[in-house]
Amino acid sequence: MRKEVPEPETQLADIGTTFSGNSVWTRSIREGEPNSSLWTVEWTRQMKRTNWNIRTQSTVELSSSADYFRIKESIAAWDDEKEIFRRAWDTQIKRDLL
Repeated sequence: MRKEVPEPETQLADIGTTFSGNSVWTRSIREGEPNSSLWTVEWTRQMKRTNWNIRTQSTVELSSSADYFRIKESIAAWDDEKEIFRRAWDTQIKRDLL
């Protein structure tokens, strides 16, 4: 299943800033295989003024195996087209009777 959620451009005239973005949600699972489940979300946000243009993108991915739950996350930021920040995490949490 895939769902795209656009966020229309909104202008805050008092501060001269325009906001926009979108998110994409994806969920999948194969029948009879609970550990095949995969959930992902990707968010993009943009803020613009006359003299700057900032964009962020973040992702989350949830999955599991027989022994672990896994969470992969990332975030990145751009000033115009120049990437100014990026970080990612990949965390496994041992399943305890779950």
